[in-house]
Amino acid sequence: LDASGAVWGIEVSGDAALAAGVLAAAHDAGAAFAVVAPNAPARLLLEEVEKLDLVVMVDPPKDDLGLLVSRADNLLPAQVALLRARFTNADLAGMKVEDFARLRLVFEGLRFPTLVSLKEAPATEHVRLLVRLGSDGLVLSTEGLGAEKVGAAVTALREELEKTPARPESHGTVAIGGLMASHEPQLPQPGRRQPEPEPEPDEE
Repeated sequence: LDASGAVWGIEVSGDAALAAGVLAAAHDAGAAFAVVAPNAPARLLLEEVEKLDLVVMVDPPKDDLGLLVSRADNLLPAQVALLRARFTNADLAGMKVEDFARLRLVFEGLRFPTLVSLKEAPATEHVRLLVRLGSDGLVLSTEGLGAEKVGAAVTALREELEKTPARPESHGTVAIGGLMASHEPQLPQPGRRQPEPEPEPDEE
């Protein structure tokens, strides 16, 4: 990996028998980051290793209480969050408005740059959805794929992301059926005389 110049890291799961200094050892071996699972020993978060970023895994909340509790992840001493959504294209195609709103709130509530995990490379029509959710990066599963297929998938996804704006395009205020008044200030139209203000009454 060092010879290829790739940026790589390790994933630490809930193994209570992990030896002290495992993060430092990973850094010495060339790791640039460590992904820490929710069930991993909390002492790992206290191992201060210079130039080793900590990525904390976050599970999508299943209800309103879970959404509230997820705010506690902001208290963790980490640099990045990874939402373990493991989306498939079928999941993204079937996402409802209420699901989108809940997940959007998760991304907005986390103070870290937030990545989201995928089980497969997203279809073109789903990349925009993932960006609009607020994800700062996409993590592809490479299980069962060779290096050539992984490289092709990453290249295609990068090209699609580069074509997708990070924020919605600006739109003017629209009045729907005459029921919603526009809040934009009305500018004077050229050639149209503006009414003069009424004179103030004289003081007695």
